[in-house]
Amino acid sequence: MAINRDGALRADISAHLDISEQRIRALIRQDVLPKSGSLDEYRIAYIRWLRGKAHVSGAGPSDPGSMNLTQERARLTRAQSEKTEIEVAYLRGDALPRELVTETWQMHASAVRSKFLGMASKLRMLIPRLTHDEGEIINSVVYEILEELSGDGLPPGAKRAASRHMKRLQEAAKTHH
Repeated sequence: MAINRDGALRADISAHLDISEQRIRALIRQDVLPKSGSLDEYRIAYIRWLRGKAHVSGAGPSDPGSMNLTQERARLTRAQSEKTEIEVAYLRGDALPRELVTETWQMHASAVRSKFLGMASKLRMLIPRLTHDEGEIINSVVYEILEELSGDGLPPGAKRAASRHMKRLQEAAKTHH
C-alpha cells in the first residue's frame, strides 16, 4: 500500500472519495489531487475539481437564460413523460392517430360537398315544376356556401399561432426520435 508523506493511505483516500486507487493515481498525475496530504486536503481538492468540471459541462451556475444540465434533464424527463402519456392514451383507446382523424374528416367533408353539389338536380327531380333559373339560383347558393366552408375557419392570428405550435411539436418530435 502506498502511503503519502502525511500518512494518508491511497486505500483510505480511495474509500473516502469513493473512487478506485487507480483513479487516485491518475488524478495525482493530472495534478487534480496533491501528491501528499491529509484526507481533508484530498477531499477539498477533489470537490473543487468536480465543481470546476460541472461548471464547464453546464451542470453548475450559468448565465441567465442559458440551460444548465439539471434544467436539460428536467426538460427531457418532462418530454419523456408526455410521450408516455400519449402512448398510454393510444393503448387505452382515448386518443386516435392524427392521420386516421384527418382521413376520416376529409372523407366526410368530401361526402357533404358531393351531396351539396347534387342538391339542385335532385330538387329538379323531386319538384318537377322547378324552373331552370330556380335550379341555377339553388346552385349559386350551394357554391356560395361551399366557398365559405372551404377555409379552415380560423382567423388569421389563430392560423399563425396554430402554425407555430405545429412547427414546435414537429421539432420536438424530431429531437425525441
